[in-house]
Amino acid sequence: MLKIQMMQEEACKQKLLQEAQRADMANNAKTEFLQRMSHDIRTPINGIRGMIEVADYYKDDLKKQDECRRKIWDALGYLLELINEVLDMSKLESEEIVLENKDFDINRLLHEIREVIEKQVYERGISLSEKEYNLKYRYLNGSPVHLKRILMNIISNAVKYNKEKGEILLSYYETQVDNRHILFEFQCKDTGVGMSKEFQNHIFEPFTQETGGARSVYGGTGLGMPITKKLIEKMGGTIKFE
Repeated sequence: MLKIQMMQEEACKQKLLQEAQRADMANNAKTEFLQRMSHDIRTPINGIRGMIEVADYYKDDLKKQDECRRKIWDALGYLLELINEVLDMSKLESEEIVLENKDFDINRLLHEIREVIEKQVYERGISLSEKEYNLKYRYLNGSPVHLKRILMNIISNAVKYNKEKGEILLSYYETQVDNRHILFEFQCKDTGVGMSKEFQNHIFEPFTQETGGARSVYGGTGLGMPITKKLIEKMGGTIKFE
C-alpha cells in the first residue's frame, strides 16, 4: 500500500510539473506575441506618419504626393492584414469561427482567386497555371469563404516567396466520393526560395518566419500558415508540404 501511495504521489508530482511547464510556455508565448504585435503595428503606423510629413513638406509636388499616397495605402493594407489575421487567429483559438453550408461552384471560386492574385503575379513576371483533373462535381455545398481564404493564403505565399519570373502550378482533383461528401486534394507547386529543414518544423507556429529579416524583406505577419492549418483541420482536412 505504501509503495502504491508513493507511486501515486510521484505521478501527481509529474502531472503538476507538466501543467506548470505548460503554463510557463503559455505565458512566454503571450509575452512574445505582445512584443511582436507591438513591433508589427508600430511599423506601418510610423510609415504612415512619415509619409504624411513628407507630403506636407512637398505640398506643391504632385508626383511626390502620388508617391506618398501610394505608400500610405500599402501601409494601411499591411496594417489591415495584420489586424484581420490576429482576429481570425483569436476566433479560431476560441472556436468562434463557424463554417458555412452554402452552394458554390468550385471552378468559379478558383477563377475569383486568380482575379485577385493576378496583379501580384503580373508584377513579378510569375507564371500561374491550373490543372483540373476532369472534375465530376463542380457544384458543391460547403464553406466557400473559408476554402477561398485557405487557397488565397497558400497561393499568396507561393507568389511572395517565389523567384522573379518563377512558376506556380495549382492542381486539384477528387480523391473520394460518396453519397454525401466529396474529398478534394489541392496541390500548389512553385519555384520559390525554399525553406530549411529546421524551419519546416515550425512553419505552422504563429508569427514564425524563416529568418529575422524575412519580415522586412517579404512582409507578412507570420500568421497565414497557422490560420490555414487551423481552418483546414476545422473542415476535416490535412495539410503537408515537401
